[in-house]
Amino acid sequence: MNTRKRVRESIASLSQVMMPYHASHYGSVHGGVIMQLVDEVAYVAASRHARRNVVTASIDSFNFENPVRVGDVVSLRAELTFVGKTSMEIEVHVQTEKVMTGEVFPVAAASLTMVALDEKGKPTLVPKLILETEEERRKFQEAKDRREKRRLNTLFFFRVTPRNRPFISGVKIDLPSIHIYHNVPIGGILQRDHSGRDGRSVSRLG
Repeated sequence: MNTRKRVRESIASLSQVMMPYHASHYGSVHGGVIMQLVDEVAYVAASRHARRNVVTASIDSFNFENPVRVGDVVSLRAELTFVGKTSMEIEVHVQTEKVMTGEVFPVAAASLTMVALDEKGKPTLVPKLILETEEERRKFQEAKDRREKRRLNTLFFFRVTPRNRPFISGVKIDLPSIHIYHNVPIGGILQRDHSGRDGRSVSRLG
């Protein structure tokens, strides 16, 4: 395994046209759909860096700046900003393009932490990050500060009752999911499929 890699070696991008099934009856694309795409493009960037299977450990605050409509082309760009021993932070920027006019609007930005796993599903070492520019060094330090802040925060966790009625039983900032990569849940689809059900439903996972 290469012990050091450049940021540009793992940059990932993704574009997708928003269809009616991505949206509400008002034509606005569900936020969970965008979050799923964010998770997927971050997965690609992290996998390219680690050359291992990776899973989502956490997602920092996610704020929407502009709505996305049916027919828009959503574009995402992901790049690594920080690497620890087994974890990586990936910064994702999302924008939407109005195809008929060419106008482009920012949609959201998020930082995701992903962990590399070995063949037995255990955390494994990942290559260090080569920082080539001042911006990369700045982002690395900011990500390092966020990591320390997360360590101090209380985490929410979710579980389900025997009757399969989900409820919040603790604290966790992870986003569990029913979508599987290499038989390991990743985040993203939770918000798409389970948001807005009586204010409590978070997952159907047992």
